[in-house]
Amino acid sequence: MKLHSPALILALCVLTLSNLSAQQYPLYTQYVFDGYLLNPSMLATTKKSEINLLYRQQWAGIDDGPKTIQFNYQHAFDNRLALGLNIFDDKTVLLSSTSVMATFRYKVPIATNHVLGFGLSGGFFSNRIRLEEIPDVDTNDPALLNSLANNFAFDGQFGLNYNFQNLTIGFSLIRLIDNRTLSETKLQEIKFSELKNKIISASYKFRLSNEFSFQPNFAYRFTADDLNFFETSGVFSYKETFYLGGGYRHEFGPTAMVRVAWKDFQIGYAYDLPSTRINVSTGGTSEVQLKWRFGPEVEKPQRKKIVTKEVTNAEPNQSENSKPETLKIQEITKVEEEPIKLTEPNVTQESKTEMKEVVSQYDNDINEQIEYILIVGTFERSYNAEKLVRELAQQGVKAESMKLEGSSYHYVHLPQYKTPSITIEQLQAIRKNDLFKDAWFKRIDKK
Repeated sequence: MKLHSPALILALCVLTLSNLSAQQYPLYTQYVFDGYLLNPSMLATTKKSEINLLYRQQWAGIDDGPKTIQFNYQHAFDNRLALGLNIFDDKTVLLSSTSVMATFRYKVPIATNHVLGFGLSGGFFSNRIRLEEIPDVDTNDPALLNSLANNFAFDGQFGLNYNFQNLTIGFSLIRLIDNRTLSETKLQEIKFSELKNKIISASYKFRLSNEFSFQPNFAYRFTADDLNFFETSGVFSYKETFYLGGGYRHEFGPTAMVRVAWKDFQIGYAYDLPSTRINVSTGGTSEVQLKWRFGPEVEKPQRKKIVTKEVTNAEPNQSENSKPETLKIQEITKVEEEPIKLTEPNVTQESKTEMKEVVSQYDNDINEQIEYILIVGTFERSYNAEKLVRELAQQGVKAESMKLEGSSYHYVHLPQYKTPSITIEQLQAIRKNDLFKDAWFKRIDKK
């Protein structure tokens, strides 16, 4: 953009700077794929560390329309703790705004499947006049020099969110500190803001089938200048690899989104249609986002309560007249905020049914190539199975994790109880040990 009147340029700058009391946060359309853009407590919600890069060119029909480059790094230490870094640079006409924020996030389970997340960000931002774009400007002007010397300021954000299964509700304060940049004041006077800049958001993911899902999203933004507005959108997903959606931002217009995922990489494109409320043709807005997820997937936190007690452990093949061996082991009580899914929804009922089949077929199976293993845990993820094996090993109980051919589940069993035959009495004796009160025998056909 070229303006040939220095007086006009300076007048525009004065008018702009007189109202420029804080950073102007850019808009994002694809925040539905990166909640960290709106709320610091939504850092690393995908359970992996990730890097996001976004480029947004607003109002393509206007020369020098706003352009935004945004980058963030999100590192998940575990399911509760994560750290992040968010950087963006926004250029609007002659003004360039840059922000650097570090974020701390922590989750607190409050009940089964109910989790509260908290996030706090701190950093700085700067507003800079791009003098190289202004012809014939007097760079020795004292007012201009004072403004340029005060273009850095501290800032902070705070957010929280509530999550229950597929529902997420968030609230964020995107400006905690009230300060000014590009002013004639030599020293920044830092104080808490009136907390007028805030965002409320909500989303829910509907599982339509094993392959399709639909997620509606809603956000309402409050601003210090009372230019409040809402935005809503909906995204369809196919196998979590192809996404198609659209939405509407109040006072701005409709939006459309498309996204493709391959393993841990994603690329998305969004287009904001020109607003029909403005007489001037602004043109549309394009936004491209890249996402890379990496590292191990964090697991749900677990709490353990260990109590030492005397229990009776019966050997699988001991005679009825032999005396049960008394072992001193520890009982492990596992409490999970989100219980691990079992392959058999009702283990106790299935174990009873299977034991009845075992007894009825005992005479026929005794000479066949079969065996029975004692199952003490059934998991979808190998990580949880191996964790139970380690816990039992700490109590002096040898256990192994195995995955049967044709099954997607992992079984934890006790190899010392492997046997070609079993009776109800033997299973009942084993279950007297509180550690194995839900244990059951599974038939394995030898090859």
